[in-house]
Amino acid sequence: MSYKLPIAAASIAIALGTIGQLPVGATTLNFDELVIFGDSTSDVNNFYNLSGGAEGSFLQPPFYAQGRFSNGPIWVEYLAQDLNFTPETIDNFALGGSTSGSSNIGFPGIPAGLEQQIDLYTALLLGQPANPNALYTLWAGNNDYFLRLNDLPTRPQQQRALVEATVGNLSDALTTLASLGAGNILVPNLADLSDTPLGRSTSPRSQNTLSQIIRRHNQRLSRELRRLSRQFSETNFIAFDVNALLNDATNRPEKFGLTNVTESCTNINLYQPPSILDPSQLTICNSPQTYLFWDSVHPTKTAHKIVADSALATLASELDDELTTASAIELASAPLAVSAEADEDIVSGARSVSGDRVSVPESNATMGLIAFSALGGLCVWRLRKTTVR
Repeated sequence: MSYKLPIAAASIAIALGTIGQLPVGATTLNFDELVIFGDSTSDVNNFYNLSGGAEGSFLQPPFYAQGRFSNGPIWVEYLAQDLNFTPETIDNFALGGSTSGSSNIGFPGIPAGLEQQIDLYTALLLGQPANPNALYTLWAGNNDYFLRLNDLPTRPQQQRALVEATVGNLSDALTTLASLGAGNILVPNLADLSDTPLGRSTSPRSQNTLSQIIRRHNQRLSRELRRLSRQFSETNFIAFDVNALLNDATNRPEKFGLTNVTESCTNINLYQPPSILDPSQLTICNSPQTYLFWDSVHPTKTAHKIVADSALATLASELDDELTTASAIELASAPLAVSAEADEDIVSGARSVSGDRVSVPESNATMGLIAFSALGGLCVWRLRKTTVR
């Protein structure tokens, strides 16, 4: 199967700036499993559980929605809802703080990066092939560059080395998934991290350097996806241009219902000492739904919905042979609207995309705590829950 940068429905939607929920009948996308890899942009509960859950994690009110690095549902939850996945068909291995390799900025000294996520998934297959009818998402690399924020390489040769190492790690992960038999892998590139509140807080020189590095990263990733598509003809490597989408939101916020795309809604900065995580010192803006950023780097649930809608359009453009031009235009013209059911306030403990209100792990469907590395100390919940009625 060939790789191409999706340009049909997705590009029309971005051009119009009115990405909305896919209209009924506009696509025949049909996956039977969703498998998620990445960092905090895709993590639902893994970092929360590993950092102590309700007893010790900061990923809960008043700072964040339960188990998420945002104030509500994140993009993979919205996407899962749009594609009608059930809790039993979703496996989320993403872990906040993960780099593209084996390090994790949230668990210093412990191997807990993308590499360990892929290793864990591979081990769970028990020698069986990956599900060719599943949708895999792999979004990582942000923390590789945030880790160097105070020491960004300025020489082109040094920048290329950093980018090569990061994209090389992503390529290794994608190669493993394709070798296992994964049929459809959605690969978002990186937003311009210099446009985050954290990036804007640096010197103009550092901000410019970070922007250059992200540009190099995305160019290199695009070339690597083309190469992988030639090597693995049975795998769809689906490029998702998050960079273009969020650049558009930054430059034309009114088209996305946003009013503030430069500042964070809260004063939380997880890349500074944790003393800021003091409820008495927390400030929250009056209209979170109009902000692009919840904290210094993480999107609001509004921004996550924008990303999810664009991801859906990208998938339809790339994989749905029955998507007509009329349907693409209908998709692009749909108003940006967050589903009331999906958007119930998770902070108050209401519905998440899984539909769970009060839930406990199901013994025969939960693998429980599994070592991330070879019987190492770091573990992850493979969350498959059943609702308590």
